Amino acid sequence: MPWRLYKHDDAGAPVLNGTRGSLIALLDACLVNGYGTKPAAGWSKAFADMNRAAFRMGSGRLRAYLRVDEANATVASEGRIQSFEEMATLDSVTNPVASSGHLVVKKSNATDATARQWWLGADDRTLVLFTHYDTSGIVSGTYFGEFYSYVPNDNFGLCLIARYWEGTNNWTANIEGIGMQAQGAYSAMNGHFIYRDAAGITKSPQ
Repeated sequence: MPWRLYKHDDAGAPVLNGTRGSLIALLDACLVNGYGTKPAAGWSKAFADMNRAAFRMGSGRLRAYLRVDEANATVASEGRIQSFEEMATLDSVTNPVASSGHLVVKKSNATDATARQWWLGADDRTLVLFTHYDTSGIVSGTYFGEFYSYVPNDNFGLCLIARYWEGTNNWTANIEGIGMQAQGAYSAMNGHFIYRDAAGITKSPQ
């Protein structure tokens, strides 16, 4: 599947805001169903209940799952995300990727229905989402999917990068997603997880 760009000002685009369910609706439209003249990126919606859903890659070696939980997010303006190597239901899961703390997508700086700008690039096994969640110019980045690996036939060459929730609703050092530069090269970063190490043994290293 080719990479496609979806954005907030497309005709028929879904609205992202600070209410529960808006992130799932956005991913439904972009990844699974399409909208307007934009075809979907080729994912499926494997499981769903009220304000929770699991999206599955349409291709790739592992065809991994992304679980989006807006029901249990600390505030409605965020969506909690997690990935697993296997899922039987939304709660019957194997090998969580972010094994400590949890990761979130910042949708808005307020729990209201005011639309926020967003941009999503995706193919059928990777997505990159940017949300412009307030008027100050701050953009939050989230990455989920495969990456090019130096390991031949790497079944675990996938990663999840998002805002790391530390127990507050404020931006603090080392919790940004894509683009964080506070730490030096080769040091582990909060909110950055791969599925397994290069040997395929150690699970969920930062």
